[in-house]
Amino acid sequence: MEPVKLALLGASGSIGESTLAVVRANPGKFKVEAVTGNTNLSALQKIVEEFSPRHVCVADSNGVAALRRVLPSDVHVHGGDDSIVMAASLPEVEIVVGAVVGFAGLRSTLAAIDSGKRLALANKESLVAGGELVMSRLRKSRARMLSIDSEHASIHQCLVGYKSGVGIRKIAITASGGPFLHTDVSLLDHVTPAEAVRHPRWQMGAKISVDSATMMNKGLEVIEAHYLFGLPLQDIEVLVHPQSIVHGLVEFNDRSVIAALYEANMQSPIAFVLEDFYRELRCPGCHDGFGEREQRERNFATTNSSLDLIKKGRLEFMPVDAGKFPALDLCRKSLQRGGSAAAVLNAANEEAVSMFLGGEIRFTEIVQIVEAVTSSHQIVPLETYEQIVAVDRWAREAARKI
Repeated sequence: MEPVKLALLGASGSIGESTLAVVRANPGKFKVEAVTGNTNLSALQKIVEEFSPRHVCVADSNGVAALRRVLPSDVHVHGGDDSIVMAASLPEVEIVVGAVVGFAGLRSTLAAIDSGKRLALANKESLVAGGELVMSRLRKSRARMLSIDSEHASIHQCLVGYKSGVGIRKIAITASGGPFLHTDVSLLDHVTPAEAVRHPRWQMGAKISVDSATMMNKGLEVIEAHYLFGLPLQDIEVLVHPQSIVHGLVEFNDRSVIAALYEANMQSPIAFVLEDFYRELRCPGCHDGFGEREQRERNFATTNSSLDLIKKGRLEFMPVDAGKFPALDLCRKSLQRGGSAAAVLNAANEEAVSMFLGGEIRFTEIVQIVEAVTSSHQIVPLETYEQIVAVDRWAREAARKI
């Protein structure tokens, strides 16, 4: 059987590394056709040496010449933001893994959808900033989209494993609490960037690590869950779970709860989504929503260790401290306000996090800046990509002025 051809957007980041680990653990099932990156050229070179993609794209056009000097002549090297969109739209590609960081991933998300791809989405900002547009395009396309965020993939896994027909009462996504869960709120003014990116459970990039430290990341995931599962805000709960073993829970109308548990490793949600897409593409006759026969035949591998709950001991759950982590309520309010509110919140947060990592502002000023920008914004409807870009630009400028 021919391998499924895959484009990996953001190949040199942590999600890209985990995706390649899943591809490596399942030989013969996938062919990496295209990879994209930003400035980490050495990582892209190593990926090409191992996986032999036909297309390599770098957002920084200055890297094109450098890559062409070291890569085989039959590898097509492309540069600029348009090249990322091209990779997401290649006719031969069947699955797109969207792991570009931040608002920059929205264009490629839309391109993958418009091209009818199976989209494994790790770029939550696409749905935060452009949720209505993304879902509208998805409804008009033959594309299919699943999230590979651990929380949302876990919710999906719970849903496909439950076939009684009982309706959903609510879902819950978990948060580790980040590096400052037990830090006194009076000390947060003095947090350094190095401390903020030192996550206790996950190895992630700087931006998402800071978002985890402020709990903004969990608020963005609430917005993402609203679009992915079509649930109202009041039916999406956030639980602080420091052990990061339970990643998502679904409560049904009969009050039964199904949860997904695994070690804090992104290979599990990625493998789940890629296997779903693989079976849909290569075995359409047996793809019936993970029925009993399919469950017996599931054989996708990861390099994860088995979960030993005896060794893990106690699993804890607690509510979010809204006074200490106001970002979550800020995200909920943005979703309630609708229109351009969430796009403004996302852009202001990206800019504020960048300023914090650059030493320009204090840790506590990240959320203060986001709140100030969102409060001063006059909400408008967003119906086109160009409108989203304009609102994003305004919010960044407003954040810088503050």
